[in-house]
Order: sequence, then structure tokens, then C-alpha cells
Amino acid sequence: MIKDPNKIKTTWLLPRDLVKEAKQYALDKDTTVTAVIIHALTDFLTKYSKK
Repeated sequence: MIKDPNKIKTTWLLPRDLVKEAKQYALDKDTTVTAVIIHALTDFLTKYSKK
């Protein structure tokens, strides 16, 4: 396995229902929960960051 130096592994404490919903969304859209989280966080930071 090739490690990407621009990525880190982390642990988050999230509400169980939110994780369940994200897993179902990822399954329905044929993607991963990681991809869903990356998209959501990127979208949030783009919308709310003060540049």
C-alpha cells in the first residue's frame, strides 16, 4: 500500500445517527463515507471560511 503524505488517519466522535445516514448515503451513491466527509467538509469550509 502506497501512503499519501498529504493524508492523515484520524479518529472522530460523531453522532451514531449521523454516521448511519452518511453510510447509507455513500452506499446509495456508490461512494465511500470518506469521500462524503471530504466533500461535506470542503463545501463547508469553502462556504464559511474567511479569506
